[in-house]
Amino acid sequence: MKRVLLKGPVLSRSGYGEHARFIFRALMAHPSYFDVHVEPTPWGASSWIMKETEETKLIKTCIEKHMTHKDSYPQYDMSFQVMIPNEWQKIAAIDVGITAAVETNKASGPWIQSCNKVDKILVVSNHAKNSLIKPQYQLMNKAQQTVGVLKCTTPVEVVGYPVKKHDKVDLGLDLECDFNFLTVAQDSPRKNLTNSIRWFLDEFKNDNVGLVVKAHKMNHSVVDKFTMKDFMGAILKDDTYKGRKCKVYLLHGNMSDAELHSLYAHPKVRSYFTATHGEGFGLPIYEAAYSGLPVAAPAWSGHIDFLYAKQVNEKSGKEKKVPMFSKIRYKLDNIQPEAVWENVLVADSQWCYVEEKHFKRTLRECYSNNRVKTKEAQRLKSYLEEEFSADRQYERFFNSISEYLRADENDNGWQNILNKVVSYD
Repeated sequence: MKRVLLKGPVLSRSGYGEHARFIFRALMAHPSYFDVHVEPTPWGASSWIMKETEETKLIKTCIEKHMTHKDSYPQYDMSFQVMIPNEWQKIAAIDVGITAAVETNKASGPWIQSCNKVDKILVVSNHAKNSLIKPQYQLMNKAQQTVGVLKCTTPVEVVGYPVKKHDKVDLGLDLECDFNFLTVAQDSPRKNLTNSIRWFLDEFKNDNVGLVVKAHKMNHSVVDKFTMKDFMGAILKDDTYKGRKCKVYLLHGNMSDAELHSLYAHPKVRSYFTATHGEGFGLPIYEAAYSGLPVAAPAWSGHIDFLYAKQVNEKSGKEKKVPMFSKIRYKLDNIQPEAVWENVLVADSQWCYVEEKHFKRTLRECYSNNRVKTKEAQRLKSYLEEEFSADRQYERFFNSISEYLRADENDNGWQNILNKVVSYD
């Protein structure tokens, strides 16, 4: 049995929290092979899961086990650290760093240095992988002479999130419009939320069309709720939108997985859009896609891993990826000065900027041709349910660390892990 430590935001309502719970479920599915200990961490100011479930009870048991025995046990056999690279530490015989990396085209030099401290790196998308393996930084001495090159030398593999299924619940939403767009985002420079709302209003101010905005600034607190109400109010009070027919709804606060998925599946929510500058993965976009909701997004960054479906040409037999979403034109440029984050988002890194006119035109097309877009979205949904199923993602996870699961050349026990079918709760 391998004694392992999972360190990450296992109780956080965030993409990193979801990823940490995916790793937790994978490890806990094999109690005869893994002795799992958990060290919880926060994720920014994001809210924590407050509702007690069988899973949270199990997580808390593993947290208590870690806190009780961490000083008396020998070194861990393996650690899985779900966090940004500069937080990774050497704490086990084998350390696996797990991250969404950065949303720009390249990670910072300090992050690359941290990547080289661990034995293996798992990322959620090919975009995240490229942001780590492509950058190279010149190493200079005091005389400003080049003495070497800093680059990532640790193996990096892609293992994304699995599709999840939930029962529908009644959200009690009183949506006046029969057709509503949906966007889910944090109000931050990267998400481009202000422009998203304004451009929607510009395009649909004379139409009986709605926009549901599930958003927050920092977390799901009452203070944050009023901050977001002020944010939305400032936009809607603009004289430009006086007398508008379109409706805008703000959803704020904790929503369970079942409630979120019921939002994506709501009969009056007909299309999802994002004007994001970049995503490590894009969990809300992913959830919308595997819920069968038509998606409009720029064809750049982490979400393109799951918005394209593989198709085989009947004549040639060759496989290619086909876009199954409405692509919004964009250009790449340096990130905004206010988005620069020392040693994380570097000033000369780039992400995408969607074209305003094409954004509006694309949303109009999603509205006018919704029946066609919905059929396409259903095909993508079927593809994702197979390609990103829980079984396949568990298999990819264990394959990515299979070299560390062999006790010796004669131990075939690890193969039972790869072959075992695991399902979600």
